[in-house]
Amino acid sequence: MTEHNDSANLRQVRKYFEICDGLAQGDLTELFTPDAEIYLPKYGVERGSGALLKFGAFAAELFEKITHHIDEFRLLEVGDSVVVEGTTEGTMLAGQTWDGRRTLGGKFCSVFEFQQGLISRMYIYTDPDYCSQDAERYPSFQDIKAYR
Repeated sequence: MTEHNDSANLRQVRKYFEICDGLAQGDLTELFTPDAEIYLPKYGVERGSGALLKFGAFAAELFEKITHHIDEFRLLEVGDSVVVEGTTEGTMLAGQTWDGRRTLGGKFCSVFEFQQGLISRMYIYTDPDYCSQDAERYPSFQDIKAYR
């Protein structure tokens, strides 16, 4: 994604991920409308000005570090929506690591909707089993473990 050809919405999405990963300074709440809706599996749907803060607190309970592979994103923009398909890598608080480029966990697709230049809806679709711990609970996953 080249910055000079990006629409305002694509720049806003890039800024969101850069702030999340500590690559840029800024206040994430300034990127969102006051009534923004946020969804993540195992987290649910939150609305309003505190949704992003609650989402951040939820993530802090799981991750020691998470990094998005921003330059490898696949992007689709239609009207006031941007869809991002990408991967992450990181470390869970318990010490397990993943890299979505090489592991089953760490792949995601996020849908952003915009109103007047601000994110009004962010739905993140991902399997929250970043480190393939479900392999122990589901015997059919045993063959998949070789992928790691």
